[in-house]
Amino acid sequence: MNFDGSIETFLYAIIDYIGSEVQERAKYSDLLNAVKPKLKDSSLLQEVSLKNLHIARNDVQHHAIVPCFNDVQRYKTLTYQVLSNLSKAVLQKDFDEISLSELIQDSLVKTLYKKGEAAYFLGNYKDSLIYTAGSFEKAKRIEQNKLWESGLTFNVLSKVFDNKDDSNDELLDTIIEELEILKLRLDYKQYQKYREVFWFTLKPFSNILSKTEDEIINEIKKASETAIKIWEKSPDGLKARAIYCLTFALDSILMWESVERSGWSDVISALWKAVGSGNPK
Repeated sequence: MNFDGSIETFLYAIIDYIGSEVQERAKYSDLLNAVKPKLKDSSLLQEVSLKNLHIARNDVQHHAIVPCFNDVQRYKTLTYQVLSNLSKAVLQKDFDEISLSELIQDSLVKTLYKKGEAAYFLGNYKDSLIYTAGSFEKAKRIEQNKLWESGLTFNVLSKVFDNKDDSNDELLDTIIEELEILKLRLDYKQYQKYREVFWFTLKPFSNILSKTEDEIINEIKKASETAIKIWEKSPDGLKARAIYCLTFALDSILMWESVERSGWSDVISALWKAVGSGNPK
């Protein structure tokens, strides 16, 4: 069902891209016919095989007829081939190059993430993890700068200072970190798995203040020295951890950027301008 759905969605995207039109409840054959004129070689669609895949999907969805394992593997290969063919022929882009990372708005975060993605496809999983962490931690810092005025942390701190007890410091730090994860809207279990990859050296309040790529990467490497040594000694499973962190980081970054809000530094700048110009507001 996912293979067939992927192809159908991509066909609709291609139709929109080339400016063709299909009726609202277009048949599968209508989608294929709308794309054909843009292909120098219509055999790239593997039309007969695609229609068989579509029939198999209908059988699964509507009649609970499940194909055998070999057929599923064959349809998996077919899906990748057709998506690759369409991408190359119409978009002039390798299918593997298509990534949601293009939607990242912050230029520095995007650069770091795309380098992590590129390192992954080159099989350099250590660098992939470092650049991915750089993009996530920088994006997290940007988001935290936009979460000002919640007041929760400051209220907790004021109560502690009124009745100082050093024995509560560790508990207080833990509580504040747990609350910060909730404020960042992160899935707790997924975030802990991400932190686990870096042996919990990257914390909710990791202070990534650098503004250049090299400085950020150096900060991540310094903070992750223990994890990096372990990766180098025991690289098994590093590929799976790298793709997990890439996925987790991208989901988080896009979620944060989906809600627009000025950062605390922007508000301070605006206030200074207002004061400097004599504007009472």
